[in-house]
Amino acid sequence: MAHSVRRLECESIDLAIPNPSIANPPAIGNRQGFRTYAFDSATAESLFIEYRLPQSYIAGDGVVFCLDFMVATPPGADAGVVWKVEYKKISAGDVFDFSVGTAVVAATVPVLSTISAYEDLRPASPLAFTTTGWQPLDLLVMRLYRDPADAGDDYANDALLHNIMLGYYGLLEGK
Repeated sequence: MAHSVRRLECESIDLAIPNPSIANPPAIGNRQGFRTYAFDSATAESLFIEYRLPQSYIAGDGVVFCLDFMVATPPGADAGVVWKVEYKKISAGDVFDFSVGTAVVAATVPVLSTISAYEDLRPASPLAFTTTGWQPLDLLVMRLYRDPADAGDDYANDALLHNIMLGYYGLLEGK
């Protein structure tokens, strides 16, 4: 007798950012040998990501975006980093046009002045994509950025993106 089990799937997205050659092990710091992407506090920098939902995705369920980052310098006073994700679902037959029909979700992550060590890994709260009508094999296009115009982003130094994950519910087929 065959049955299906609904389970949460989480997939890490490869940042594919080249790093300069380093000594092994790194002479300084903990992140030098790993991929990070520096988002500056004053410049609108973006990282564009594409992801196709797998065939096992349960139609109609949502998608959750998660990220981890570090800061290179503890702030003098408590501050915050605001991460925003602009995204769009593109189904078969839809026009690939990222200039219209996008949605934006945001998370503010506190960076406390009391952190004892720089480069502490800081997870942002999961960002739930609210667009409806998701289907297996839909293409998800995203733009991750720090918005220098957002008053909540008052951490004056770089935020170092370390990891991105997408979460969704999929079916595990069984016997």
